[in-house]
Parts: sequence; C-alpha cells; structure tokens
Amino acid sequence: MMLAHKLEEYDWFAEVQENFTQLVAFLKAKESNHMTLSEMETLIREKLQDIGRELTQAKMNMVGMLESETAVKGSDGVVRPRKKLKERKVETSFGEVGYVRWGYGAPGVESLFPADGHLNLPSEKYTHEVRRLVSEDVTRSSYDEALEVLSERTAAKVPKRQGGELTRRAAEDFVSFYEIVEGEATDVAPEESGSLLILTTDGKGV
Repeated sequence: MMLAHKLEEYDWFAEVQENFTQLVAFLKAKESNHMTLSEMETLIREKLQDIGRELTQAKMNMVGMLESETAVKGSDGVVRPRKKLKERKVETSFGEVGYVRWGYGAPGVESLFPADGHLNLPSEKYTHEVRRLVSEDVTRSSYDEALEVLSERTAAKVPKRQGGELTRRAAEDFVSFYEIVEGEATDVAPEESGSLLILTTDGKGV
C-alpha cells in the first residue's frame, strides 16, 4: 500500500502551475517581443491545450484517490472487498489522459470503479464532450470533414470508425431522453396532446 499512500499525498497540480508560470514568464520576457500576433496565438493555444490536458489529468487522478468505502456493494447486491489501483485511458478534448483510480472486485463478478461513476465517464474511451463535438459537426458535414474539424479545434484524436459509433450512440441517447421526458416529465399524456401543423413552401416569389 506504499504506492497508494504516495499517490494520495502527491500534489497533482504543482507541475501544471509551474508550466503555466513558465508560459507567463516567457511572454513577459524581451525574447518574445519579436513574435507576431499570429505566432503568439499559435503558441498560447498549443501551450494552453497542454495545460488543459495536465489539469484534467491532475483533477481526475485526485478524484481517483478519494476513498469511498473499504468495500463497495454493487447493484447486484454483491460486496466487493478487494481493492486495487487501476489505470484507464480517456480521450478528452485536450487529448488522452491516463487516469488512476481505485477498483473494487470480488470473485466471479465485474469490478466496480466508483470514481468513474462520480466523473460520469462513459463506458467507451471518448468523453461525452468529445461525443458532443463530433455529433454536432457530423450534422453539418461528412464524417471525414467532422473529424478533421475536431482535430483542428481540439487535441482529441478520433478515428473514422469510432467517430461513427459516437454519433450513433448520441442518437440513441437522444431518443431515450425524449422517451423519458414525454413519459415522465410532462403532465400531458401523449394521447391528450394536439396534432402537429406542418407547412411546406417552394419559395416562389420570395
């Protein structure tokens, strides 16, 4: 358990603060006075992208070290007393991070990771934010163009096949969400709601 204690006591944000301080110091120094505005934009965007990834990983690791219980009981009623540190790779809009957290297991059942639930991580590698960005761009262009835009706007790397899967899952969530809203969150039953009035025009004379 020595490794666990070291991880829990580690200052995850110290290196991030140092990197940000170095960026500010460089921009304040005379050596950066020769830079054009475009060069500064590129430098700052790239550095802040790296700092964003470091901040995300630092916070996730900190949450992963938080103790919930000595044993965890799943929805199946099985208590999982075995506790072990495990790492998971997650693709965020800032790039890939390595996430260390506690796993709880027992013979014959699937291990549970309370920190995953706390952070609302999907079962797949890509975060909900990456899924949202891909889905929004796909509505305006092809998969290839959407993923190209994603790589330009963020540090996330999503292959074409995985991009298609993310979009399909987003569509499934959309349908299930409105089934819940229509069935539970409204006071008007479906059969009591009015019919839709739909107009079509050809634009002539406009």
